[in-house]
Amino acid sequence: MKQYGDAMDKTSTLTRKYGDRQINVLDKTKRRIRTLQDAILKFKPLGSNVVEMKEANLAIARIRRDIKQLENDPGAKIRIDIDRYAKVISDLENVARKTDELNRKEARVKFYTDGRTSSNASWTTFAAVT
Repeated sequence: MKQYGDAMDKTSTLTRKYGDRQINVLDKTKRRIRTLQDAILKFKPLGSNVVEMKEANLAIARIRRDIKQLENDPGAKIRIDIDRYAKVISDLENVARKTDELNRKEARVKFYTDGRTSSNASWTTFAAVT
């Protein structure tokens, strides 16, 4: 009888550890998605790429639901769709990269146009800087 009790204790301990590990993976994924969204919104405060942001928000909602389910029952059977989350992260990384490139181009154009309109600037000064 004692062996059965020990086996049950070990099983519940392992189940709890596995549930904690799943929560940890989901939480890291959620933080990565939110970080990318925040970076994009920092450069484009009014928002951009509605489709990617909508997918990211849906992914975060699914992650929160799964975390809540695991917190209530560490042995709950959930399906972590790594491929879907990886695609959302990849899409957001592409948007962030394109937004960064666009902002760099806008900064160069602004520098050029501001430099050309000021009375002290000349083309040779701009060319030496870039």
